[in-house]
Amino acid sequence: MREYSERQERAVERPAVSVKDAYFETVATGFALEKRRMAQELARLGIHVIVSKPEALTVNAINGYLALKRCGEA
Repeated sequence: MREYSERQERAVERPAVSVKDAYFETVATGFALEKRRMAQELARLGIHVIVSKPEALTVNAINGYLALKRCGEA
């Protein structure tokens, strides 16, 4: 899966003002949809998924582990 950057996130949220902006927005939206579909498919198969920005990954991974442990799955 490709990394979803802050720049891509901003591109999805703001209107395009040039052809380059429109292209980048289209690609960023495609990556976001692909990531969401992949996470949903993995979850459907019983695989626990953490979708997170890089700077929040450590905290989200620990929280995910603790949630699994509470449920008795870890």
